[in-house]
Amino acid sequence: MKSALIEILLIILLANNCFSQTSFEIGLDTEEDCILDNAANDDYGNIVMIGHIGSFIGLDYDAFILKVRPDGSYITKSFDRLDTISYFTTIDVLNNGNYFITGSYSIDGNCSERDRLWVAIIDSELNIVTERSYLIRENYVGFGAIACSLIDIEGNIVLTAAAFNEEPDEKTYFDSNSAIIL
Repeated sequence: MKSALIEILLIILLANNCFSQTSFEIGLDTEEDCILDNAANDDYGNIVMIGHIGSFIGLDYDAFILKVRPDGSYITKSFDRLDTISYFTTIDVLNNGNYFITGSYSIDGNCSERDRLWVAIIDSELNIVTERSYLIRENYVGFGAIACSLIDIEGNIVLTAAAFNEEPDEKTYFDSNSAIIL
């Protein structure tokens, strides 16, 4: 009887340790405004969140990434591009542990006309491995690079985005439900 009771207690203790959840609260040490719009969980239990940081009233903000480790420690990085307004909108974890991130930026500092789609691959230390930007056609303005992405079963990255067309005409057609496979 004693051994059965000891075994049950051991099972309860082991189960409690195996299935327990660790929770913590993070306070970023910044006086700037910060919005985190999207997140992903990588293979090592890290939570990687993306968005933008800076002065929203003054319309001076930059793309931002925050990586929280399972122990609650974290690292951050702001991507300050001179004379631009930028932010990250999507994140996917690649098979090699890098992060595939999309966002947008405006080289003239106009937040409502971010006309560059920004695609970057960032390593686990938050350094840019490679990046490209694409000019969004002039008549598509607004937050044109707001996008959603996912990695399909075959490993393709599927990206879908929407843009505002201020000057629609018969020659121009944009289907906001279109998907691009990269």
